Amino acid sequence: MHKYSLPWLSGSWRSFVAILLAFLLAGSTVFSQSGLGGWKNVQDLGPGTQVVVKTVASEKYFGRLVNVTGDSLSIDSDERAFPGRVTRRRAIRRAEVREVRLRRQGASILAGGAIGGGAGAAIGGVIEASAKSDEDRGVALVVLTGLGFALGALIGRHANIVKGKRIYVAPSSSPASPGPDTAEDE
Repeated sequence: MHKYSLPWLSGSWRSFVAILLAFLLAGSTVFSQSGLGGWKNVQDLGPGTQVVVKTVASEKYFGRLVNVTGDSLSIDSDERAFPGRVTRRRAIRRAEVREVRLRRQGASILAGGAIGGGAGAAIGGVIEASAKSDEDRGVALVVLTGLGFALGALIGRHANIVKGKRIYVAPSSSPASPGPDTAEDE
C-alpha cells in the first residue's frame, strides 16, 4: 500500500465522492444565480459598495459605487496607470453592462497573500534544504514566506482573485451573445 493512500477512499468510494462533489458544486452555482437579472438589485446597493462591473465589450472595472440610476451606474474605478494606480470616475450605461458583482477585496487580499506565502515558503524550503550548514536554520524560509505573503497581498488588493456574489446579469439579446452560464465567467 502506498504511503499516502487513503484505504477508505478507493474504488467505488472515490467515484461516489467525485460525483457528490460535482453535484454539490453544480447545485450551488444554480441556486446562487436565481433572482438575477433585475437592475433593481444594482439600484438597491448603497453608495460606497465595492463592485466589479463587466461590460459587453469585455472591459472590467472594479471600485466603489457612486450612483445608480434607471439607465446607468457610476463607479470610482481603481485602474492601472503609469506609474502606479489611479482612481477614475466611470459612468457606464445600463445597455453596456453585462454583469455586476460584489467585490470581495478582503478575501482577495488573503487569497493573494496565501498564494504568495506558499510560493515564498516553497522557495525558502528549497534554499534551506540545499544549505550546507545548520547555522541560521529556518531564516530563509521565514523571510521568503513573509515577503511572498506581503507581495501576494498587494497583488490581491488590486486584483479580483475571489469573486463576489452576482448582483445583476444582463438579459441575453440574441442566442449568439454570451449569457451568464458561459465559460467566459472570469
